[in-house]
Amino acid sequence: KLRIKDGVEYLVAPVSMIVPGVLSGSKGSLFYPEDEVANSSPNWNDIPITSYHPRDPLTGEDLSAQDDGVIERQGIGELKQTTFNKSKKLAGEAWFNIARTRQIEPRIYNSLIKGEPIECSTGLFTENVDAPAGSHHNGKPYDYIATAYRPDHLAVLPDQVGACSIKDGCGVLVN
Repeated sequence: KLRIKDGVEYLVAPVSMIVPGVLSGSKGSLFYPEDEVANSSPNWNDIPITSYHPRDPLTGEDLSAQDDGVIERQGIGELKQTTFNKSKKLAGEAWFNIARTRQIEPRIYNSLIKGEPIECSTGLFTENVDAPAGSHHNGKPYDYIATAYRPDHLAVLPDQVGACSIKDGCGVLVN
């Protein structure tokens, strides 16, 4: 959908960001409990959308979307209407600033126009609690339980696979 807010044109697309369960990300295999995912949903509103995860262009070090220069280099939109939906997913509306998306990563813009699903990955800070030895969820082992989510950004990945992938039920234009 095309929307205009404060004179800026946006493409608005549905996004599924987290399906509760075991996800392997930068901190290893973490269990994301349903209640923690659900409780975090309002905190994702107005969080930046970035092209890829924020990284320092010189050192390659991981950054927060709040760090100097990140939004100018990689920011392409923001999240709205985030909820834990009846499909038991953290979902919402991804508002892509058309001009910035076309300039920063045209592949994302082209996929949106064609209605093609795009991988994404949540950037969030968590407190990871040790899981009991041998913990499994739906046959997947995990070492830690992710709690106390502090959302930072949603990275859109035009040529990479997110920890919660399209195959897992996550992504832009994935319902």
